Amino acid sequence: MSQHLIRDGKLVIGNIEVQLPYRVKSVITVSRLLIVVLESPVGVLFDRNVYAIDDAGKIIWQIEKATCYGGHKECPYIGVKTSEDGDLIAVTGVGAEFKVNLDTGRIELYDFDRF
Repeated sequence: MSQHLIRDGKLVIGNIEVQLPYRVKSVITVSRLLIVVLESPVGVLFDRNVYAIDDAGKIIWQIEKATCYGGHKECPYIGVKTSEDGDLIAVTGVGAEFKVNLDTGRIELYDFDRF
């Protein structure tokens, strides 16, 4: 995997600046993919804000929209992590966690904690 960094809210892989619609909030590496969480500007709803990017800077997928729980209408992802089994888990701000298919970006409910 090529070296990457976040510079001024942008993802840079080697000498390639990856073009994304909003600022990069965080990046983790899972199975040779960079999993990138974007932070949208205040007042902008962007609830498919997780991308998988390969080491050449190519976007492999954009995450599927999360199902909202608990009466919420907006469910952007606030972060990603890996499970004990090595699965990619995307977390929403309303307490839902989704297992993410690393090949497609499709999701399935993993856990829901109402806080």
